[in-house]
Amino acid sequence: MNIRKLSFALLFTAIYLVAVYAAPSDAVASMTVLDKTYIPALGLSGQPDQQAKAKIAFATFESAWEAFNTRFASEAGFDGEWTEDLDKVGAAVSKARSALIDNSNGPKAHEALEAVRMTFLASRTRQKIAYFLDYLTLFHNSMEELLNNKPAGKIAGWTLEDKAGFAADLDISIARWKKVKAKEGLLPEAALNAKAGVAYATQWQAIDSIMAGIKKAFDAGDEKAFSEKLGQLKPNFIKTFFLFGDFPR
Repeated sequence: MNIRKLSFALLFTAIYLVAVYAAPSDAVASMTVLDKTYIPALGLSGQPDQQAKAKIAFATFESAWEAFNTRFASEAGFDGEWTEDLDKVGAAVSKARSALIDNSNGPKAHEALEAVRMTFLASRTRQKIAYFLDYLTLFHNSMEELLNNKPAGKIAGWTLEDKAGFAADLDISIARWKKVKAKEGLLPEAALNAKAGVAYATQWQAIDSIMAGIKKAFDAGDEKAFSEKLGQLKPNFIKTFFLFGDFPR
């Protein structure tokens, strides 16, 4: 085979592979619809005083999940691991149902439901499906590591290793929050209403300011400001994340 024929063959193969593994045109929109039901189920199940609403939200999510799974389970546009992804999500939903509906154990259901977004995050990352909420999830993961790995006691008592570890975790969280901003071109696909869109913009600025405040207080050894800013971080993220869900009234 001469060079020209080989080039055409390679080009045809590339086009074919892209066509075979291109996600369906309605995949992102369908994932958004699913997440609008998933976020309330996840969020409310983790609140002990909201279990009645959590059960309502879960029923809505479970129905949306069944419709999503039916639509995309046999879809040829995804990669070879897609079926396994859906099986993992299905198992997480079943585990959450057993915990919440059968045993009224919201915290256990919340834990099970966390696997849903982590599975979809890994799946979309692997398949190069751009999705705005994944960048919020990546920030959430680094935020949790920052808060959970923070050394005990006051900054003044931390070792150099403690300080270096916290500074590294903080830099990752700041970078990931900036990445959320950089990916706002994907935001229209998240289908926020006008009010939620304005609230999101306000919340992004709030968290950016909090992150800057944490860094400033940490560098200065300002224990009071450091504690205050750290305490503001997770509640503001939750408030931001909840904007992307349709909660029962």
